[in-house]
Amino acid sequence: MRKGPCPVLVETYQGRSPSGVYAAPTAQPVEVALALRQKGWVPYRIWFEQQEHLWVAKVIDWGQAA
Repeated sequence: MRKGPCPVLVETYQGRSPSGVYAAPTAQPVEVALALRQKGWVPYRIWFEQQEHLWVAKVIDWGQAA
Protein backbone atom coordinates (compact mmCIF):
# COMPACT_ATOMS: atom_id res chain seq x y z
CA MET A 1 0.00 0.00 0.00
CA ARG A 2 1.27 3.48 -0.83
CA LYS A 3 2.20 5.72 2.06
CA GLY A 4 2.30 9.15 0.38
CA PRO A 5 -0.46 11.73 0.11
CA CYS A 6 -3.60 10.84 -1.82
CA PRO A 7 -5.32 13.04 -4.38
CA VAL A 8 -8.62 14.66 -3.45
CA LEU A 9 -11.23 14.56 -6.18
CA VAL A 10 -14.25 16.83 -6.21
CA GLU A 11 -17.56 15.40 -7.35
CA THR A 12 -20.10 17.67 -9.04
CA TYR A 13 -23.08 17.01 -11.29
CA GLN A 14 -20.55 16.70 -14.14
CA GLY A 15 -18.58 13.92 -12.46
CA ARG A 16 -15.26 13.76 -10.62
CA SER A 17 -12.26 15.97 -11.29
CA PRO A 18 -8.93 16.65 -9.54
CA SER A 19 -8.97 19.45 -6.99
CA GLY A 20 -5.23 20.07 -6.77
CA VAL A 21 -5.36 19.10 -3.08
CA TYR A 22 -3.60 16.09 -1.56
CA ALA A 23 -4.20 14.53 1.85
CA ALA A 24 -2.80 11.64 3.83
CA PRO A 25 -4.92 8.49 3.89
CA THR A 26 -4.98 8.82 7.68
CA ALA A 27 -6.29 12.41 7.61
CA GLN A 28 -9.65 13.27 9.11
CA PRO A 29 -12.43 14.41 6.76
CA VAL A 30 -12.49 17.81 8.46
CA GLU A 31 -8.82 18.34 7.51
CA VAL A 32 -9.62 17.56 3.88
CA ALA A 33 -12.64 19.90 4.01
CA LEU A 34 -10.54 22.77 5.33
CA ALA A 35 -7.91 22.27 2.61
CA LEU A 36 -10.64 22.29 -0.04
CA ARG A 37 -12.21 25.44 1.40
CA GLN A 38 -8.85 27.20 1.06
CA LYS A 39 -9.03 26.39 -2.66
CA GLY A 40 -12.56 27.83 -2.94
CA TRP A 41 -14.60 24.60 -2.88
CA VAL A 42 -17.63 24.09 -0.62
CA PRO A 43 -17.60 20.40 0.38
CA TYR A 44 -20.54 18.86 2.20
CA ARG A 45 -19.62 15.17 2.14
CA ILE A 46 -16.12 13.67 2.18
CA TRP A 47 -15.00 10.06 2.18
CA PHE A 48 -11.88 8.00 1.55
CA GLU A 49 -12.00 5.32 -1.14
CA GLN A 50 -9.54 2.72 0.02
CA GLN A 51 -9.60 0.66 -3.20
CA GLU A 52 -8.56 3.65 -5.32
CA HIS A 53 -6.43 5.23 -2.57
CA LEU A 54 -8.02 8.67 -2.91
CA TRP A 55 -10.35 11.11 -1.20
CA VAL A 56 -13.65 12.16 -2.75
CA ALA A 57 -15.51 15.32 -1.81
CA LYS A 58 -19.06 16.01 -2.89
CA VAL A 59 -19.20 19.76 -3.41
CA ILE A 60 -21.83 22.39 -3.93
CA ASP A 61 -21.56 23.64 -7.49
CA TRP A 62 -22.84 27.20 -7.24
CA GLY A 63 -22.77 27.63 -11.01
CA GLN A 64 -25.30 24.84 -11.47
CA ALA A 65 -27.37 25.84 -8.43
CA ALA A 66 -27.85 29.43 -9.62
